[in-house]
Parts: sequence; structure tokens; C-alpha cells
Amino acid sequence: MDLALKGKGALVTGSTTGIGEAVVRRLAAEGVRVIVHDRNAAQADPLLNALRTEGADAALVLGDLNTDAEADHVVSQALDAFEGVDIPSTTPVVFSDSRGWTSNLLNGIRFTTTTLLLWCE
Repeated sequence: MDLALKGKGALVTGSTTGIGEAVVRRLAAEGVRVIVHDRNAAQADPLLNALRTEGADAALVLGDLNTDAEADHVVSQALDAFEGVDIPSTTPVVFSDSRGWTSNLLNGIRFTTTTLLLWCE
């Protein structure tokens, strides 16, 4: 399927497992320049290497979206990686600790707000 996205840049948060990984892989298959995001390089590197081996133009940004400063840092890294992000995507992450869905929802809102504010600058 051709979604006419070839050459666009995408940042997918929480993209090393589950839904996020599926989104990154599908976008890469469409020729999108993908930015893999995680809090942990050791967890992100296998996916990043696999995407590159498959011919994808892929980069990595690290950071926790639990604070405004970290969200700013993640989005700034992504904007620098491909000189822009055309497709921001936040994906749900299931936490195994007490942060739960409230934190997950706030992280998504923080990411979206940060991305929109940086786009408007």
C-alpha cells in the first residue's frame, strides 16, 4: 500500500515494543524517515539496527516524557535528526510500576503540546 509518505520524517514515542514498534516498522516500510524513541538505548538499539539493516533511514532519540524539560529535549533531538518532523505519533506504554495510565496520558499530552509549540516557533 502506498500512503504517499515517502521521505517524510516521523517521531514515534514509545516505539521499541508493541504498538509503537508496529507503527515505526509500517512507516519505515512506506519510506518514512523514522525516529525511534525510548528511555533506554539498550532496549532501542536492536530495533534501530534492524530497521537500518532493512534499508530504513532511522535515528534514535532518548528521553523520558515525564517532565516538560525532557519532552522538550526529545522533540528537539528529533527535529535535529532529520531537520524536521512531519508525523508526530505518541503511543501508549504500559508501565509495570505505580506510574500507570495517568502518567501515560500526561506524557502523551506533554509530547503533543511540546511538538506543536516547537513547530510554531
